[in-house]
Amino acid sequence: MLRLIRLIDTPQHIPVMSKLLRQEILYRLLTSKRGVILRQIVTMGTQSQRVARAASWLRENFREPLRVDALAIHVSIGVFTLHHHFRALTGLSPLQFQLRVDEWKQTLDVNIKGVKYGIAAALPWFKKQGHGYFIHVSSIGGIRTIPNAAVYCGTKFAVGAITDFLRQELAPSIRTTVVLPNAIATEPGMTIKHEATAAAFPGLIGLAVSP
Repeated sequence: MLRLIRLIDTPQHIPVMSKLLRQEILYRLLTSKRGVILRQIVTMGTQSQRVARAASWLRENFREPLRVDALAIHVSIGVFTLHHHFRALTGLSPLQFQLRVDEWKQTLDVNIKGVKYGIAAALPWFKKQGHGYFIHVSSIGGIRTIPNAAVYCGTKFAVGAITDFLRQELAPSIRTTVVLPNAIATEPGMTIKHEATAAAFPGLIGLAVSP
């Protein structure tokens, strides 16, 4: 993957090398320890492929009421088989998966879309007056990953990246700062549905500062 990205520095090689490197990535994925599962997912008619279709449906319809029996019929698989293979493939039951997707979307909406909406609202005024100052709140999770918090950390990394792009494009007339607090006792921690993360959260709250 890194070699593929580095082709940006030698664009004359992209037409030939990009195809070869993509083929190498696919080959290494398919011959890895998880390659058997990957091959099953993309092979029509296999149990794993049907479970992948069920997961795709849940991602697209995560706000719809979940009936596992109806989902099983939709992907042409038995209810017991769906539960068994779904957990083997994702580590979650269909209901747990749906709840996590809903939680992920909420995290993306608050942590990334909220920042972008704020920029969209303030930037025209800053440009008009010739100066301004964006202060964005990220997290320690934006510079160091936390177990069971991949989506949260990803959004906080994104806040830092968005702010840095603003700095590069708008300095010196418009300034930027990213605040990286440690644990703070705020509402997101009270709505965590993932059991392992929720169990670990009280320990963080014990060290957290009040908002």
